[in-house]
Amino acid sequence: MDFRERLEKIESLRKKVQGIDNARHKKSPFAPDHREAVSISDIIPGNTIDTPHGSCFFTENVIPLDASYGGSTLLNIQKYFPAGLHFWLPRLKERNDVLKLEEMLFFDTETTGLAGGSGTYIFLLGLGYFREENFIVRQYFMSDYHEEEALLWAVNQLFVQGFKILVSYNGKAYDYPLLQTRYIMMRQPFQQIGRAHV
Repeated sequence: MDFRERLEKIESLRKKVQGIDNARHKKSPFAPDHREAVSISDIIPGNTIDTPHGSCFFTENVIPLDASYGGSTLLNIQKYFPAGLHFWLPRLKERNDVLKLEEMLFFDTETTGLAGGSGTYIFLLGLGYFREENFIVRQYFMSDYHEEEALLWAVNQLFVQGFKILVSYNGKAYDYPLLQTRYIMMRQPFQQIGRAHV
């Protein structure tokens, strides 16, 4: 095959590839002309907090303690907490610390991956706490990366409200260290929670 034949073959392949690429980018007659951005607040009822770093979306559910889930109510938790915490945290018993449910903050995160470290983001952070005759579940949502600073600032405002004990599922090993990392990455102060993490 001489040089001219090679060039013709290359040109023929180039045209085939270009034809495939153009066909892929052709608009379907059924596709809408444009996509409108939809705000999370248009989908889920919630609130927005204005922070020094922009706005942060959150939802809040207030659950009465006598609400039934399965065969139990949240009132049943009083059988185990806070008195039962002395089993898990003997040092509190040694100091005769009196624990109240209102001093406990339950939390969980949803993240962009499980690797942890600087490339993993928290896009949903759920917090639960007792207030009077209710259990309040608050979820902070980050719909895009630029909203992270606002989310962290808003969460910190809840952390400073006098909670003494964190309660999580595997949070000591994953969620809490990741949360600390995100505050460091965003150069924001992180309000450490109290005495213990269960």
